[in-house]
Amino acid sequence: MINVRPYTPNDRTFILNLAPRLAIGKQSWRDLALWLKTVEGWLSESISQHNQKTMVLVAENEQGERLGFATVSHSTHFTGQRHWMPPPNLGMPQKSASLYHYLIRAICECYI
Repeated sequence: MINVRPYTPNDRTFILNLAPRLAIGKQSWRDLALWLKTVEGWLSESISQHNQKTMVLVAENEQGERLGFATVSHSTHFTGQRHWMPPPNLGMPQKSASLYHYLIRAICECYI
């Protein structure tokens, strides 16, 4: 079973260490160093805004081993209503539809 929980400060290194995985599939003409710096900045900003504008969620297995993370942010829709934006990307060591499903469900059921 996969457990999804909110970010804690102990997760920071784990999340930032997954930044290179978010470069998988980047266009070959993009500068890798600049890409990674941008991703690390996005992740750091998400972490700093956790429980404010952003929720950072961590998925772990039954043994408590962290498997991946997702972020979700809210903004104001053009109608003036607050709405949540789904994760643009998931930091997961292995692509997993099952893990993605658990993270999205947790976001929908617990945090929106």
